Formats: sequence, structure tokens, C-alpha cells
Amino acid sequence: PPPPLPTCPPHPLPYHPPLRPSPAPPMRPPPPLPTCPPHPLPHHPPMRPSQTVPPSLPQPRPCQPPLRPSLGPLAPMTPAPPPALWPLPQNAKSGILRGSCRTMGANKGSFDVMFGLSELECQLRCESNSLAVCVAFEMSISICKLHKEPIRQVYRLPGHVCRIKPLPHLIADFVGELFVDGIENSPNPPTPPLSPPGTSPAFPPKPPQSPPEPLTPPQFPRPPAPPPPPRLWPLPHSLKSGMLWGSCRPRVASHGSFDTIVGLSELECQRRCESNVNAFCVAFEHSQD
Repeated sequence: PPPPLPTCPPHPLPYHPPLRPSPAPPMRPPPPLPTCPPHPLPHHPPMRPSQTVPPSLPQPRPCQPPLRPSLGPLAPMTPAPPPALWPLPQNAKSGILRGSCRTMGANKGSFDVMFGLSELECQLRCESNSLAVCVAFEMSISICKLHKEPIRQVYRLPGHVCRIKPLPHLIADFVGELFVDGIENSPNPPTPPLSPPGTSPAFPPKPPQSPPEPLTPPQFPRPPAPPPPPRLWPLPHSLKSGMLWGSCRPRVASHGSFDTIVGLSELECQRRCESNVNAFCVAFEHSQD
């Protein structure tokens, strides 16, 4: 058998006297809760069995679910049609006109330019003009021009469309088509019908021509003296300010209506104003920039 294990002597524990039960403290009742004064209720006399509910009190109603009106099957929603474009200008002689807008005097007029718009968006910009100064619009590729002056004519130009706002006073100002150099192109003369065989021709025969006369050397007259070079128009002046150099301004102190030509000298600019076909050029302004 294995040898016995060594034993340790018991550890001395401190002495504690036995505990005596302490008497429990007396239980006190909890303090009463604060009470609110009773709410004054309207006085109603006691009801007898034969009496009904007075009309001042709400009548009891049975609990019923609210009735909902039957809408039936929903109809399919149709999208609103897109706004239509304004009609193209036309007259009895030339028909429907497609081209560039022209104001009085065959001028391009005053307009605002916007880029990257479609033809319908350009029309909506003209309709929503806050100052109501847009009277027509011109569309070419993606360039939108909002015109501010009444349109008188349309110059036929490929890729351009001019549409006038459909108002009576603006349509009444429209005259018709603007032709090159202000001259109306007359239609080609009708071709005469061919005469059937065995009948007289539509045109009488030409008489026989005499032999040509011998040619004589031409006599050239002496060339006339060259005219003196043109002079520039005088500058405007006044008694108070003297000779005036500057930019032209009309009555309302705005830029007015004008055509711009680049790369001309002052004398060439004056000749363009003198040779204006419609005689609508009243002055010219020349600058180096």
C-alpha cells in the first residue's frame, strides 16, 4: 500500500458569537397621492324609461364601415398631344415660303440668338418671352433667332425657316417674298403647243436673211477723262460740340437696326450704303475693330 499522506494541523478560526435576530421596524403606510378636483359635468336630470335622448346629445350610431364609391375599371391615360408649330407664311402668288426673315426695307432686323435648340423649343422660347417682344422666330440647323421687329418679307434660303407669331396685326404686316436685288422673278413663258402634222406651224417661218455686210475696222472713241475720286461724306457737327466722332445712335439711344460687313475700308463702306438697292441705308458707321 502507498504511504499515508502528511496531514496538516487544523487552522484556528476566530471566534464569533451567535447573531441574534433584530426586531423588524414597524411598517408605515405610504403617503396618500394628490387628488385633482372633480371636473364639473353638465347636470342632466335623470331620464325616465319613456323619455328619448335629448337632441343636444349626439345620437348613438351603429358601427358600420364607411362606404366607398366604386370607381370601376380605370381608363387608360392618353398623353397630351404635342404643341403644333406655327404655320409658315404664304401668299397667293408665291405659295408657302421657306427662308430667312426680313423686316421693313429688306433688313435682317433685331433679334436674339440661341444655340442648341430644336424648332419646337425655339417656338416655346418665343411664346414664353416675358416682355412680349418676340414677334417671330427663324430656325437654321440648331441656331434659333428670336425676332423683335415685325416681319415683312421672306427671302428664300435653303435650310432656313421663318415662322410668324399667329396674331392678326403681325400677319397683316406680312407682304410676301423678297427676291434677289428687289426684283420679282417672272415665271418662264409658256411653251407653245406643237402643231399636229399637216397643219401650219405655231410660229410663222423666218424671212430669208440678206448676206452679211463686209466688216469695217471699228472706230474706238477716245476714252473719257477718269472721274475724280469720290469724297467721304462730312462728319456730323453741332454749334456746341463741333465735329463729332463716335458711334451712331437713333432717337431712343439704342444701337438700332443695321447690317454688318467685315473687311471694308471707310470709302468702300460708303459706296455700299450709296448702292443700296432698296435705298434704305441712311448712314454708315466704320470702326477698326
